[in-house]
Amino acid sequence: LLNRIEFLGAKNFILPLYGRSEMNNINYKTFLKSFKEIIKILEKKKINILLETNINFSVFEKFKSLLGKKIYLVFDTGNRVIKNKKLASEILEFKSSIKLVHIKNRDKYYRNIKLKGGLVNFDEIFRALKKIKYKNNFTIESTRLRNAFYTGKNNAKMIKTLIKKYLR
Repeated sequence: LLNRIEFLGAKNFILPLYGRSEMNNINYKTFLKSFKEIIKILEKKKINILLETNINFSVFEKFKSLLGKKIYLVFDTGNRVIKNKKLASEILEFKSSIKLVHIKNRDKYYRNIKLKGGLVNFDEIFRALKKIKYKNNFTIESTRLRNAFYTGKNNAKMIKTLIKKYLR
């Protein structure tokens, strides 16, 4: 898999660590041995490893200090809001460790919903991203509703507006 990623010219390898593979402040040490092997290969290939996880900043920093500089975070707004409603303060903590932001929203029952009207305050998110001078990519992870094209178009319009307002 890592050889194929290099062949494609990818710069980042994302590992989603949720559900049964969730990394947390109790089990993060069990990941060390496996990650040491992966990171040896990725460093040779000049590929970053991005962890998609709800791990808190202090545990992330411990994990990163034990493994090296090539470890970054995918900040998934919809997944992180389930554990902590103060997403902006988390963004300010993680700062340059964030390599990718997943734009997603949840309702009060933690179901994926359209971007507008849920638990995630995107103005607050983008203000925090402006403070850390975020220049990396976004991925929109939104429900499609009845008309996927229309929903996607509205989501893109909303995110473009936020980028213009806060990041340009």
